[in-house]
Amino acid sequence: MYPLGAMGEIVDKKANIAIGIGSILLLVNIGLAVTGFVDGQIQSGVNEQVLQGNDGLDESGNQNYSIDYDDDWLVSTSERTYFANSITNLEDVLDGNDPIHEMMGPFIYEVTTTREILDFDYDLQTITYSEYDVFEWCENCTWINEQDEPINSVSGNTNITQVNILWNTQRIGGMNTGIEFGEIFAKGMFTMEMIRFDLENRIPSSQAGVSLDELMRSQGGGKFGTGDAEKMILATHFSEQFGDLYDEDSFSNFDSFSAITENRTGIDLSDLDYNSVLKPAIYNKKDSNGVCIAITCELGPFFFSNMGEPNSIVTGQRADLYGYSGDYEEYLDWILYDLAKSEFLSFDGGIEITNQTEGLSDRYAQLIGRPIDEDKLMNLFFNESIGLLTTFDVSGIAIPGLVLGLLIPLQSGSLISPMENYSLSFPDVLVLAQYVEGWVGTEILTSPAYEFEGILVGQANDLSADDWWHQAFGGKDPLTGNYIDIGLNIGDYAGMSNLNAQEANYILNDPQIGIKSSFAASFMYGEFSGYSLPDDEGNQDIWDDEKVSNLYGITIDEAKALRGWMTDFYYEVVMPALLTFQSGGTTAYTTQPVNNWLYGWSDAVNEAFNRFPWVKLETNDTYFGSGGISTGDRSVYVVSTGGDNVGQQLAQGYINSDGDGYCDFKLDENNTLAEMINEDLDGDGLLGDNEDLDGDGILDIDNETAGLYACAPGEIYGITEFLPWRAPHKEAATMNLLSNHVGNTLTSLEGTVGSYVENPDESFDLNLIGYAIAKSEVVGDTTYKNIDMIQHRINLDPASNQIQGKLTSTGTFVDAIPGALPVYLGADLDLKVEPISTAIMYGDVEVTFYLDTRGAGAMNPDFTNGEDVIPVFEIHTFTEISDDQASDFRDAVTDNLGPMGWSNFGGSVGGSLTLISIVTLVFYVLGIGSMLYGVILKRNGQSKDDIVIDEVSTSESE
Repeated sequence: MYPLGAMGEIVDKKANIAIGIGSILLLVNIGLAVTGFVDGQIQSGVNEQVLQGNDGLDESGNQNYSIDYDDDWLVSTSERTYFANSITNLEDVLDGNDPIHEMMGPFIYEVTTTREILDFDYDLQTITYSEYDVFEWCENCTWINEQDEPINSVSGNTNITQVNILWNTQRIGGMNTGIEFGEIFAKGMFTMEMIRFDLENRIPSSQAGVSLDELMRSQGGGKFGTGDAEKMILATHFSEQFGDLYDEDSFSNFDSFSAITENRTGIDLSDLDYNSVLKPAIYNKKDSNGVCIAITCELGPFFFSNMGEPNSIVTGQRADLYGYSGDYEEYLDWILYDLAKSEFLSFDGGIEITNQTEGLSDRYAQLIGRPIDEDKLMNLFFNESIGLLTTFDVSGIAIPGLVLGLLIPLQSGSLISPMENYSLSFPDVLVLAQYVEGWVGTEILTSPAYEFEGILVGQANDLSADDWWHQAFGGKDPLTGNYIDIGLNIGDYAGMSNLNAQEANYILNDPQIGIKSSFAASFMYGEFSGYSLPDDEGNQDIWDDEKVSNLYGITIDEAKALRGWMTDFYYEVVMPALLTFQSGGTTAYTTQPVNNWLYGWSDAVNEAFNRFPWVKLETNDTYFGSGGISTGDRSVYVVSTGGDNVGQQLAQGYINSDGDGYCDFKLDENNTLAEMINEDLDGDGLLGDNEDLDGDGILDIDNETAGLYACAPGEIYGITEFLPWRAPHKEAATMNLLSNHVGNTLTSLEGTVGSYVENPDESFDLNLIGYAIAKSEVVGDTTYKNIDMIQHRINLDPASNQIQGKLTSTGTFVDAIPGALPVYLGADLDLKVEPISTAIMYGDVEVTFYLDTRGAGAMNPDFTNGEDVIPVFEIHTFTEISDDQASDFRDAVTDNLGPMGWSNFGGSVGGSLTLISIVTLVFYVLGIGSMLYGVILKRNGQSKDDIVIDEVSTSESE
C-alpha cells in the first residue's frame, strides 16, 4: 500500500506523461506541416510524374517511349479562331480612294497536328520528331466573346478582300525580268512601226522601183546601156509633167530633143555624163552601209521622194548624195523627184494602212511570201488585243498587240497559240513569226535580225531593234526624233538624259550592275532604304544621285532620270501593269475565301512567270484546293525529355518529306549554307540537269549534282538552335541586314518553354508559332479553378517584330528590303502556370498581323496614330485545364497540400500519400487522446487527494 503522497505523485506523473506524449504527437504533425514535409513529398511525386511522363520508360524502367508518346500525342486536335479585316469598297480604292475595312469572323478551324517520332535518345534525353498540321473549318464551333456570348463560326468560304501580300515583292523581285519585258514591249512598238513601214512604204517603193526599171528597159535602156533611153525618158517625163515646154512631134531622136532642150533652157543634155551622173541615181547608188537608194531599187522611190520637194536646200543635199551636182542638178532633181514620187504614189505608197486599204492582201503576200484571205488578214492586223498594227492600254501604257498574240508565245517556244490567235495554218504562222522576229531581233526562229536602213532617218548606221532601243532608252527615238513613252526622258525628267547607245547598253546589260540583271533588286534596295547593299566588309554607302552617277559614269541629271525611271515609273507604273497583263488581271488587291487566304492559293503572277505558284500564310500539309500539292518539307523539332528543362524546345529543322528530292537548304559543318553543285552536265543549258524523266510533269533528279540541294528521302537537314527564318545562315544570306530590319535580336530556341516551365516564378521565353521569341512578365499569384497558379503576361510589341523575312523567305536581301512585305506581328498572351507541376494550365492568346499601308520604303510605323498600319488578320487560341482535369488535379495535389491536407487522405493519388494521411490521423488521435487522458488523470488524481484529506481530517477530528 502506497503512502497517500506517493499515490498523488504517481497519478500526476502519468498525467504529465500522457499530456507530453500527446503534445509531441501534435507537434510532430504541425512540424511536418510547417516544414512542408508532406507538400515536399507531393511536389516530389508530381515532378517524378512529369519526368516519368516524358522519359520514354515504362513502369518497370524499360525503354518504350510509346508509353509516354502515345496515339493521343501523335495525333491531336485543337481549335484556332481567325478574324480578317476585309476591304468593303474595292472599286473606290482602285480609283484612288481610301479603303474602308470591316473585321469579319470568327472563322473557327479544327487543327489536327500529326507527329512522327524520328529519334528518341535516352542518353541525351531528347526526342526528335516531325510535325505537320491539317486545318478544317469547323461548322458547329462557337467563339465566346468578351461579353461571354457564343458566336457561331463563319464559313471558311467567305470572301475577304485585302492587299495582295505578294505584290511589292513581285514588283521588286521581278524588276529585271520586267525591264526585259519592257524592252520586248518597246521592240514590239518598233516592230509594229517596221511592219507598218514595210506595208505603207517598202512594198509600194519596191513596186515603184521595179516599174521604173521596166520603163527604162522598155525604151531600150538599162544598167549597161548608153543612157540615151534614160535621158529621153527623163526629158519626156519633164515635158509631160511641167507643161508644153516640148512638142513631142518636133523631134525624132535624142539629139534633136537635146538641141531643142538646149535652145529652150540653155542646158545641153548631150554633155551629161550618163555613167557618173545619171546612172547612179537611176540604178546603183548605195549609201555607206551598202543600201541601194537608186530610184529603181527597193527603197529608192520612197527615199528619193521622202527627202522632200526640190528647194534650195533639199536639191543641193540630194544632188550631193546622188552625184549630179552642177549645172544639171536643179533640172535633174525635179525630174528624178517627180518621177520617183509619181511612181511611188501610183502604188499607193505612203498612205496609212487601215482596215479599208485596198490591195492590202497583195502587199502582205509580197511582204511575207504567202497570201492569206481577207478576213484572216483583218484579224491579223486589226484585232483589238492581238493585231499586228494595234495597241491596247494597260494602266496607261500602250502594249503592242503582236506582243501578246505572237512574241510571248514564241518566247515559250509555241506556235500553237499564234495559230489559234490568228486562225492561221502552221506554214502561215511560221513565215509570219520568222518575219516578225527578224525585226524584234530575238533570234528564236530567225537569225540574223533585220536592220532598218539608217539613211532613211538620217542615221549613219542601220538600226536593229537593239540599236533603236539603246538610242531611244536614254535619248531620242532615232525614227521620230521624239522621246519614247518608256525611256528615261519621261514626265518631269524630259530632256535630262542624253545617253548614247553604248552608255544605255551598259546601264541595261552590264552583267554586274545592269538593271536587266539581278542588280535591279539591289538598285531598289538602295531606293527604298537610302543605302547601298553592304560590301564585303559590311560597309554601306548613302544611295543618292551622286552614288548612281558614279556607279554608271553618267551625269547627275542622268542619274536623277534613271532613279526616277526605276522608282516612279517602272516600279510604280510599269511593273503593276506588267504583272496585271502577264497574269490576266491580278492587281495589288486580292479577293478570295478565307480558306485560301490562310492555307493556300495559286498565284497567277508566279504562274505567269513560270515560278512555283502556290502560296500560303499558315502551314497546312497541302495547299488548299491544290489537290494534294505539299506545302513543303515538314518541320522537325528536338525537345528535351528529362532534367530541369524537360519539355523545352532545343532545336528545329526539316525533313525531306514532300518527295521532290530537294532540300530547301543545307548547312555545312560550320552551320552555314552549303554550296550547291550547279553544272550543266548534259549540255541542255539547265543547271543541275533537272528533267522530267517519268513524264509526270515534275522535274526529277537524274544524278547527284542536280542543283539546289539534293536530298535522300526522309533526310533530316537544317537543324538549328534558332528560329529557322532567323538562324545565322539566314542572317548571312541577307547580308546581315535581317535582325536590324526585324527589330529584335531574340532568335534562340534553346530554353523556350513547352508545356512546362522550369521556374514558374521567373520570366521565361516562348516560341510564338515560329514567328518570334517572346519573354513573359510575371504578374503574380492567382487562382484558377480553385488551383493556385502564377500568372504570366506576354505583350509582343509589333514595332519590334517585322516578319517580312518569315513570309517572303527568299534567303536573300529581298527579305530585308524596307516595305517589300510590310507585315508586323503583335501578340497578347495571358498564361497561368501551376507551380507544383510547372505546367501551363491556362493560355489565352491573341496574335495580330498588322500591315503598313504607307507603301514600299516605309519603315518604323506609328502603331498609335491609327493611320500607318491596320490589323489584317487576328488569331485567337484558348486552352485551359478542363473541369475534370482540374478536379483530378485538386484531388491529387491541391487538396493534399497545407496543414489540413492530410484530411483528404491522399485523394485519388492514394498509396503512400494515403498512408501518410492515416499516420497523420493516428498521430492526431493518439496525441489528442493522450492529452485528454492526462488531463483526466490529473483531474482524477486531484479528486482522490481531496477525499483522503477529508478522511484524514475527519479521522483526526474523531
